[in-house]
Order: sequence, then C-alpha cells, then structure tokens
Amino acid sequence: MAAANAQSSSSKNSSDIAINAKSTAQNESKTKANAESNQITRNEAAQVITANAHAIQSNYDDIYEVRGQARSNTTQIANNAQDIHQNRVDINKNTADIKDLRSDLEDQAKQTAGIGAMAMATSNLVMPYSVGKFSVTAGVGNYDSESAIAVGSGYRFDDHLAVRANAAYETGSENVGVGAGVGYEF
Repeated sequence: MAAANAQSSSSKNSSDIAINAKSTAQNESKTKANAESNQITRNEAAQVITANAHAIQSNYDDIYEVRGQARSNTTQIANNAQDIHQNRVDINKNTADIKDLRSDLEDQAKQTAGIGAMAMATSNLVMPYSVGKFSVTAGVGNYDSESAIAVGSGYRFDDHLAVRANAAYETGSENVGVGAGVGYEF
C-alpha cells in the first residue's frame, strides 16, 4: 500500500505540477499582456504629461503677457483719468468763458441798439435854412428797445456854408455821443 500511495502521490504531484505549470504560463501571458498594456498606458501618460507641461508653460507665458498688459492698462487708465480731469477743468473754464462771452455779446447788442437810437435822434436834428440864422433843435430816437435823446445847434453863414454840432444821450447804457459837421453847397 505504501507503493500505491507513493505512486498515487507522485501522480497527483505530477498532475498538480502540470496544472501549476499551465497556470504559471497563463499568469506569465497575462503579466506580459499587462506589462504591454501598462507600457502603452505609461507612454500615453507621458504624452499627456508632456502636453500638460507645454500647456502649463503656455499658461505661464499668457499670464506673464496679461500681467504686462494689465500694468500698461493701469498706466493708461491713470493717464486717461488725468486727461479726463483736465478736460473737466477745461470744460468748466470754457463754460465760464462762454457765459462771459454771452454776457459781453448781450452788452454789445444793447450798446449797438443804443448807438442806433442815438443815430436816429441826431438825424432828426434840423439845420438852419436861412442865412445868418442860428438854430437849437432836439430829437428823439428808438432802436431795438433802446432810446436816445439828442440836442444840437447850427448856424448858416451864407448860401453855401453851414455848421452844426450835437450831443446825444442813450438811456439804456447811458452812453453819450457828440458830433459836429460842416456843410458846403455848390
């Protein structure tokens, strides 16, 4: 029985060794397949890592460029703020100057109307018609809501020569004008 047990054990061991050898071969095949698969995965991972490294460097470069642009923009914004402030100062000055000009133009319009009124008043003064006669006359005038009064005197020396002097007062701006003239008839 010991010989039968030894043969049975030896046969069982041979069978187990064959099964183990087959399993080992299968495991080696799976290990080789896994190693090849892992190599592909490692190669792909290396490519992804390289691509990521390039993308990260590109992002750093972009960040550096944007940082430079931000500094430039900050400087330009500060310059624009100064320019805007200066524009406001200039606009306020121009606004004040325009108001002054408007006031000056209104004053000039009033003075011009007063001059027109004085011209109307002095044009209504009468010259003496007779030789040797002296005349004193008065006239009034109105132009564009301004009024004036004028007084004058004249003297006719002979049939050919006469002189006249006058003064006018404009009531709006209270200007005074004077005039004199000599006339000779042929």
